[in-house]
Amino acid sequence: MNHQKATPGQLRRRQRTLWDRIHKDPGQNHRQHQAWSNEVYAIQREFHRRGDLLADKLGIPKRGSDALIHATQSIAGARGRWAELRQRGATDQEIREFLGREWTQGGYAGAGLWYDYWGGTNPRLVIGRDKQQTLKGKALIVAVRTAYAIPVPRTRRTTCPR
Repeated sequence: MNHQKATPGQLRRRQRTLWDRIHKDPGQNHRQHQAWSNEVYAIQREFHRRGDLLADKLGIPKRGSDALIHATQSIAGARGRWAELRQRGATDQEIREFLGREWTQGGYAGAGLWYDYWGGTNPRLVIGRDKQQTLKGKALIVAVRTAYAIPVPRTRRTTCPR
């Protein structure tokens, strides 16, 4: 499998399959077990590479895109709500309101990832512990739109009565 060309869903499925094989048959065939483990680590490296590319594109620190995705999917069922928003498209105001409803106040600290977020009328995300960077306003909207590939909805053309 070419990890760089695979979709995130394909990579997650492959990773789950490999983990199932590793745990189902621990240590029976050492070489095969090692090959599966190496592929799992290659998939994890690919996810980090993609996250770093997105972070560079957004101008946020490394692992900052991980914080953005983690924070926006921290509420149960969020992945489906984001998919729906991506499918129909959204204006900047709709994304801001969506984040305001989705987030209250929360955060995460651990495993090299540190962030805090606030919702309401002025949603914002603070990434990092020592060297903090805040995403809010237009920068947050652009980051979310880029991370989730949310299109701007097309405006309907109205016909003028004659």
